[in-house]
Amino acid sequence: MADSDLAVDGGTLAYEAAGSGPLIVLAHGMGDSRTACRAMTGPLVAAGYRVAAVDLRGCGQSSVAWPDFSRTALAGDLLALIRHLGGPAVLVGHSISGGAATIAAAQEPALITAVVEPAPFIRKQSLRPGDLRVTRFRQGMLRLLGAGVFASVPLWRSCLQVAYPGVKPAGFPQRLARIEALLRDHALRLLRSLCHGFATLQAAGGFQWSADVDESFEC
Repeated sequence: MADSDLAVDGGTLAYEAAGSGPLIVLAHGMGDSRTACRAMTGPLVAAGYRVAAVDLRGCGQSSVAWPDFSRTALAGDLLALIRHLGGPAVLVGHSISGGAATIAAAQEPALITAVVEPAPFIRKQSLRPGDLRVTRFRQGMLRLLGAGVFASVPLWRSCLQVAYPGVKPAGFPQRLARIEALLRDHALRLLRSLCHGFATLQAAGGFQWSADVDESFEC
């Protein structure tokens, strides 16, 4: 896949694209990078699609100093990328990108042919005391909060380990190593900014950590 950059208001987005045919845009979850989507790219290209995977603002090789990390801001970035690539597109968004995908589809439905949202953060929710009895949820929450408060890359790496119970995807250690290197290169501004943004959403009643079935935890 060819690496490219797209300048938008506030910074630069890094992305890569391959294939030809109907457009699919892949957007990763919080604190990750577009390498999270690579296992999907080959099969989708082989099936006759043009596939673009993007680094969210502040993540991967995208620029860091953004004024806003909200889902609405991410939605604007995804729409800008789809316009740049000549949409419409199927938009695949994991975790926080799922919420962004929903907003993007609501704002400009003509640019979005479908949304696919694995473990998305979309609805207004609230933390229930009983959630903390779920071991994996409690482990993930403590690691995530520690990563934000202490700007700790090791705690974020540990959070991602908790987020993938059972057998890890192929190349998982290399992916974690790359995430760690990128975060250190960004001088830890990403984690501080993201967690501050999430705290703001929580205070406004618009964000929740949810412990659902199978004791799963998604960052």
